[in-house]
Amino acid sequence: MGICALAWTVAGQGATLYSVGLPSGPTVNAPGVGRSNFDWINCGDLACDKGGGVATNGFIYGDAFSLAAGNNYIVNSITVFAAANLVGDNTAAAFQSEFSAINLYFGSFADQSSACSATSGPDNCSFSSIASNPTITAAGYTGASNCAGNSGYLASDGTTCVPIYQVTFAVNLLLIGGNTYQFAADGTLAGGLSGCVGTTTGFNGCGWYTLATTGGPTGTIYGWDGTDLTGGSFETTTSPATNMNVIITGDIATPEPGSLTLSGLGIAAVALAAIGRRRSMRKSLC
Repeated sequence: MGICALAWTVAGQGATLYSVGLPSGPTVNAPGVGRSNFDWINCGDLACDKGGGVATNGFIYGDAFSLAAGNNYIVNSITVFAAANLVGDNTAAAFQSEFSAINLYFGSFADQSSACSATSGPDNCSFSSIASNPTITAAGYTGASNCAGNSGYLASDGTTCVPIYQVTFAVNLLLIGGNTYQFAADGTLAGGLSGCVGTTTGFNGCGWYTLATTGGPTGTIYGWDGTDLTGGSFETTTSPATNMNVIITGDIATPEPGSLTLSGLGIAAVALAAIGRRRSMRKSLC
């Protein structure tokens, strides 16, 4: 109880607490199932064909993580990576113009019902938007076997390369080490966007594409119903076995000195009161 009442500060600023970085090497953008990089399209804000020939509202896809147990942490940024919709969007401003809004969603497994972690089950997930208006900068792969020169993402057609971007959300989260938390980024498409990569008959290729890699810590991706993040359906998938590329920064949280002083005074007051009670009892027994 005393810990919850304390104010917290950090020993430093901006250390990397958790990272699943962009992959590198010749398997990046490699053809077929051997590639080490993938993208996950969110269709929560538009109707798109998820592969079965039926237009649905789809899911917002994200991932889960936990920080080392034994400490509390103040997280000040969460960074994801995304692929552009249009080949010519070679600047951060052009990429951002594809979307009317870009949001970061966040939640804790500890706050969720057991059904929330079950595949395709109804849930009452504690999962909501916590940040928007991210900082966007150009990013790229190293040593990719395709898309030479711009280090972009090779689309599923095997020939088209689109730029990729680092999307950083400023946050202020106090997290408990050892607990599991979930995150997902999503962009609401701007009106009039057309000519997106991958657009074919029966499939709208426009959307928010979050980048992921094979060989991550769990190989599991999480999805939330794009129409109802707190009461809709929830799913997990390991096909393909990937984890979202993410960088989480912050530092170990420590109680502020003033809070420690107040806490100490409170403990001392309780101790003095107890001593006083014992002395009164002794006097009454004499």
